[in-house]
Amino acid sequence: MTKREFLEELKEVLSEQLPQNQVAEHVSYYMNYIEEQKQNESSEEEVLNMLGDPRLIARTILDTAPNSRENQNYFYEETTQDVQSEEKKKGLSGKAKKYVYIGIAIAVIFLIISLITTLLSFLLPILLPVILIFVVISIVRKR
Repeated sequence: MTKREFLEELKEVLSEQLPQNQVAEHVSYYMNYIEEQKQNESSEEEVLNMLGDPRLIARTILDTAPNSRENQNYFYEETTQDVQSEEKKKGLSGKAKKYVYIGIAIAVIFLIISLITTLLSFLLPILLPVILIFVVISIVRKR
């Protein structure tokens, strides 16, 4: 494959989904890159072999291009997720944290009250007669 063939194939694949100005930028970048590498004593064939298949390069460019027709919805969703993750990183505001702590405290208090009530409901039938016996014994001893 020659430089011209490489660049034309790259241009052809990119033209299907990118605006012409972006296609021209990418093609120009690779054309300049190939020329620079040739000046650094690499042959055109070596440079093109190193770059690989122009269709794979184009696919990578299209997959990462926000203006690609195919990826417009993808990037919108990604932006929305980024905003949501940023909000998660920031955490709750001071006021919201205060309400969360108050809610947790109220829940703990209700839990403790319900545990005490449950224990008393099981122990009261046993403790009441025992307490009554001690009271009667204490009254009888005083006489």
